[in-house]
Amino acid sequence: MAETKETSEKAPEEISNFLKDDEDYDIDDEFRDAMNLYEDFVDEYCEFMLTWMNADQNWQLNNMEKYVKYTQAITDCQEAINEALERKDKLTKDEYEYIVLVQTRTAQKLLNAATEGLNGEDQSN
Repeated sequence: MAETKETSEKAPEEISNFLKDDEDYDIDDEFRDAMNLYEDFVDEYCEFMLTWMNADQNWQLNNMEKYVKYTQAITDCQEAINEALERKDKLTKDEYEYIVLVQTRTAQKLLNAATEGLNGEDQSN
Protein backbone atom coordinates (compact mmCIF):
# COMPACT_ATOMS: atom_id res chain seq x y z
CA MET A 1 0.00 0.00 0.00
CA ALA A 2 1.45 3.37 -1.02
CA GLU A 3 1.79 5.96 1.70
CA THR A 4 -0.12 9.13 1.02
CA LYS A 5 0.51 12.54 2.53
CA GLU A 6 -2.62 12.08 4.65
CA THR A 7 -1.38 8.70 5.92
CA SER A 8 2.09 9.99 6.77
CA GLU A 9 0.67 13.01 8.62
CA LYS A 10 -1.65 10.80 10.68
CA ALA A 11 1.12 8.46 11.83
CA PRO A 12 2.75 10.79 14.43
CA GLU A 13 -0.69 11.64 15.81
CA GLU A 14 -1.57 7.95 16.12
CA ILE A 15 1.75 7.22 17.82
CA SER A 16 1.24 10.05 20.29
CA ASN A 17 -2.11 8.53 21.27
CA PHE A 18 -0.15 5.70 22.91
CA LEU A 19 1.96 8.12 24.94
CA LYS A 20 0.97 9.91 28.09
CA ASP A 21 0.54 13.67 28.26
CA ASP A 22 3.60 15.58 29.49
CA GLU A 23 1.99 16.24 32.88
CA ASP A 24 1.31 12.54 33.50
CA TYR A 25 4.99 11.64 33.94
CA ASP A 26 6.23 11.48 37.52
CA ILE A 27 9.60 13.15 36.95
CA ASP A 28 11.68 15.78 38.66
CA ASP A 29 10.98 19.37 37.54
CA GLU A 30 14.67 19.90 36.77
CA PHE A 31 14.68 16.83 34.50
CA ARG A 32 11.51 18.01 32.75
CA ASP A 33 12.95 21.52 32.33
CA ALA A 34 16.15 20.12 30.80
CA MET A 35 14.18 18.07 28.28
CA ASN A 36 11.96 21.06 27.49
CA LEU A 37 15.06 23.20 26.89
CA TYR A 38 16.31 20.54 24.49
CA GLU A 39 13.00 20.57 22.63
CA ASP A 40 13.04 24.39 22.51
CA PHE A 41 16.56 24.23 21.07
CA VAL A 42 15.39 21.78 18.40
CA ASP A 43 12.63 24.26 17.47
CA GLU A 44 15.25 27.02 17.16
CA TYR A 45 17.55 24.73 15.15
CA CYS A 46 14.73 23.79 12.76
CA GLU A 47 13.85 27.45 12.23
CA PHE A 48 17.48 28.29 11.45
CA MET A 49 17.86 25.32 9.10
CA LEU A 50 14.70 26.24 7.20
CA THR A 51 16.10 29.73 6.73
CA TRP A 52 19.45 28.23 5.72
CA MET A 53 17.98 25.85 3.15
CA ASN A 54 15.91 28.59 1.54
CA ALA A 55 18.56 31.33 1.66
CA ASP A 56 20.82 32.50 -1.10
CA GLN A 57 24.48 31.59 -1.14
CA ASN A 58 25.61 34.97 0.23
CA TRP A 59 23.38 34.63 3.29
CA GLN A 60 24.67 31.10 3.83
CA LEU A 61 28.30 32.23 3.59
CA ASN A 62 27.64 35.08 6.03
CA ASN A 63 26.07 32.63 8.49
CA MET A 64 28.49 29.72 8.10
CA GLU A 65 29.85 30.07 11.66
CA LYS A 66 26.31 30.02 13.06
CA TYR A 67 25.52 26.95 10.92
CA VAL A 68 28.55 25.08 12.28
CA LYS A 69 27.65 26.00 15.90
CA TYR A 70 24.02 24.88 15.48
CA THR A 71 25.05 21.64 13.80
CA GLN A 72 27.59 20.82 16.52
CA ALA A 73 25.17 21.76 19.31
CA ILE A 74 22.35 19.59 17.96
CA THR A 75 24.78 16.69 17.57
CA ASP A 76 26.04 17.16 21.15
CA CYS A 77 22.48 17.27 22.50
CA GLN A 78 21.47 14.13 20.67
CA GLU A 79 24.59 12.28 21.83
CA ALA A 80 23.88 13.27 25.45
CA ILE A 81 20.31 11.99 25.20
CA ASN A 82 21.46 8.76 23.57
CA GLU A 83 23.98 8.27 26.40
CA ALA A 84 21.19 8.82 28.95
CA LEU A 85 19.05 6.23 27.19
CA GLU A 86 21.95 3.75 27.28
CA ARG A 87 22.03 4.14 31.09
CA LYS A 88 18.42 3.00 31.30
CA ASP A 89 19.07 1.30 34.66
CA LYS A 90 19.78 4.73 36.24
CA LEU A 91 16.53 6.28 34.99
CA THR A 92 13.08 5.80 36.40
CA LYS A 93 10.52 4.29 34.07
CA ASP A 94 8.84 7.70 33.70
CA GLU A 95 12.16 9.48 33.01
CA TYR A 96 13.01 6.95 30.31
CA GLU A 97 9.55 7.20 28.75
CA TYR A 98 9.67 11.00 28.87
CA ILE A 99 12.99 11.03 27.02
CA VAL A 100 11.46 8.75 24.39
CA LEU A 101 8.42 11.04 24.13
CA VAL A 102 10.56 14.14 23.64
CA GLN A 103 12.83 12.31 21.19
CA THR A 104 9.76 11.22 19.19
CA ARG A 105 8.47 14.79 19.02
CA THR A 106 11.85 16.28 18.14
CA ALA A 107 12.54 13.63 15.50
CA GLN A 108 9.23 14.52 13.87
CA LYS A 109 10.10 18.23 13.99
CA LEU A 110 13.50 17.59 12.40
CA LEU A 111 11.94 15.43 9.71
CA ASN A 112 9.27 18.05 8.98
CA ALA A 113 11.91 20.81 8.75
CA ALA A 114 14.09 18.75 6.42
CA THR A 115 11.15 17.86 4.20
CA GLU A 116 9.90 21.42 4.15
CA GLY A 117 13.35 22.78 3.39
CA LEU A 118 13.99 20.31 0.60
CA ASN A 119 10.58 20.92 -0.92
CA GLY A 120 10.91 24.67 -0.48
CA GLU A 121 7.36 24.92 0.79
CA ASP A 122 5.66 25.52 4.12
CA GLN A 123 4.22 22.29 5.56
CA SER A 124 3.48 23.67 9.03
CA ASN A 125 -0.21 24.27 8.29
